[in-house]
Amino acid sequence: MASDAKANIWISSFGNNSVYVFKHGNPHQSVGFDQQFGGGPFDIAIAADGSAWVSNGLGLPPASVAKYVLVNGALQQQFRHFFGDQLRGISLDSHGNAWVASQGDNFVYALQPPDGTEIGHFSGGGIDGPWGVTVDGEDNVWVANFGPLESGPPFTGRLSKLAGVNPPPGKNIGDPISPPTGYTVPTAGSQVLLHNGDPLYGPGEPPSFIPMMRQTSVVIDQAGNIWSLNNWKPDFDIDVSSNPGGDGIIIFVGLAAPPTSQVH
Repeated sequence: MASDAKANIWISSFGNNSVYVFKHGNPHQSVGFDQQFGGGPFDIAIAADGSAWVSNGLGLPPASVAKYVLVNGALQQQFRHFFGDQLRGISLDSHGNAWVASQGDNFVYALQPPDGTEIGHFSGGGIDGPWGVTVDGEDNVWVANFGPLESGPPFTGRLSKLAGVNPPPGKNIGDPISPPTGYTVPTAGSQVLLHNGDPLYGPGEPPSFIPMMRQTSVVIDQAGNIWSLNNWKPDFDIDVSSNPGGDGIIIFVGLAAPPTSQVH
């Protein structure tokens, strides 16, 4: 969900393949657009001109990104481009380029305005099952990684950083800045405990030594602190059949350039 400068509330409705807008924040004055097939709107980013970029992550690949505008009180789709697999978070940089996480193929795609032409798709820097994406004040791109949706060893969460449209010296757009492991939080030797002192998986269960878990949403505050959510526990085999909820929020203090008002 996102709001624009006119207080319109844009909503991605994953379950029925639709995008809705509460005009001026009034739920009794709503308009919608049914994407009909292969939709699953997942995330929304509002551009400086008031248009909305929507990532779609439902069904078999390719997934898609669409762009919408409000015209005379109705939603119009300006384009819809098909690419990627299980698209998740989307964010815009200060030039209006859209960066979107594609969980299914381990890429982050960059699209340029106004027509969504692909700039490129990028990986590295620890990217593995990317989910959340945000842009800092230097236009570098930060990616929260969920990991693979399949059986395997417990996943160690990590945050990845890619060079954006103003890359630092020696880098090109999309090059990884974070190390191959990403930025992570290693164990100090003690098992992860819940707020009440119980082990992560409950009393009597195997201990977990992975404090940074499967990540989803990531945001940067005005001090440059990065807030990343432990959305899902590390062990997919255990969590797919029981409560998968992760524990806590990871904060990387002052790691990013504080965002500007132009970044969404």
